[in-house]
Amino acid sequence: MKKRDIEASFRKLGEDSVYDVIEGLDEIAKKLKGLQAKEFNEAILAVCSIFHIDLFDRPDLEPAVERAFTILVATGERSIPLILYQLNEADLKVQMQLTRALGQIGKPAIKPLLKFYTGSFDPTMRIFALYAMGKIKAPEMASIIPRVIVAMDDSNAEVRDTATRLLGKLVEHLKPQRITPKTRSTMYRALTKNLSDSHSTVRAKAVRSIGKMAKFGFIGLKEKALAKKALGRISGQDEAFTWDYAYIVRAEAEEALKYLD
Repeated sequence: MKKRDIEASFRKLGEDSVYDVIEGLDEIAKKLKGLQAKEFNEAILAVCSIFHIDLFDRPDLEPAVERAFTILVATGERSIPLILYQLNEADLKVQMQLTRALGQIGKPAIKPLLKFYTGSFDPTMRIFALYAMGKIKAPEMASIIPRVIVAMDDSNAEVRDTATRLLGKLVEHLKPQRITPKTRSTMYRALTKNLSDSHSTVRAKAVRSIGKMAKFGFIGLKEKALAKKALGRISGQDEAFTWDYAYIVRAEAEEALKYLD
């Protein structure tokens, strides 16, 4: 393939018309399989450049952003290293699309994301890794539970928040029978610990995830009774009137209590 052929497609990505941009993206998508590593990376970077578009300013370009996202996901495992590299370089708009793409790529992204999480000293990068893993629905995700539980006790509040949310996301699609009773008990204890977190968002995520553990059969009658008592206190339904001061936590408790009877 002549370089100028794909460069002509690249130029279309900068056009004002959404139809021209999508035409350029479609042309690139057709050429991706035949590209060598260097040219492939250049093409993926060009596709991802669409994620920089501010849709508040240009809502008409939303179909182009979604088309770029679809193309990126379709490349699968081949794009994972470049996506992870870009996470360190991109702005928030791009980072959100990249993490969403990793979640859609699914199982092949699990090990690279864990390696990325473990190797990063930047809390923001660890947060994005946890967020991306929360989008993956695969039985193999059970293997990350111990790492998630450690992250729930991180010194960074946003890491704790994202990890606590992630544990609840895992519960939604994993089968309780495939998780050992000891691990399920450890999950529950980690969540109950975070009911006392100093940050209300972490407490709210812990409440929500406890509700999911009850809803999807991850805790037994004893844990349900203990959780019901704790969430009743949080929502102000007991006689002690020591409810949580944060409305978001109380609201989550009232919703979670539906699964504890």
